[in-house]
Amino acid sequence: MESTINHFQTPVSPICWDRDQSLMISIQIQSAYEQERPLSIVYQRETQTMHFCGYIDQIDPSERWIRLYNGDLTETIYFPSIELIEML
Repeated sequence: MESTINHFQTPVSPICWDRDQSLMISIQIQSAYEQERPLSIVYQRETQTMHFCGYIDQIDPSERWIRLYNGDLTETIYFPSIELIEML
């Protein structure tokens, strides 16, 4: 049985990235996807800081979210809520 953690609400106050930071995030996501490596993402969900590590399952650039999976768990994270991203 697959567990899914879905929080389809956008964050209360989106993180404002400058152009260089947005480019860095895009490059890290693309590299992790191409190399099939996991990502560690720290992000805001309503009033809480959350953390999730996992492999990329799906990316939706028009809706601006990424879905990661780790075993049976999945997490959908909106790009504006991302505070920190690191390829593992």
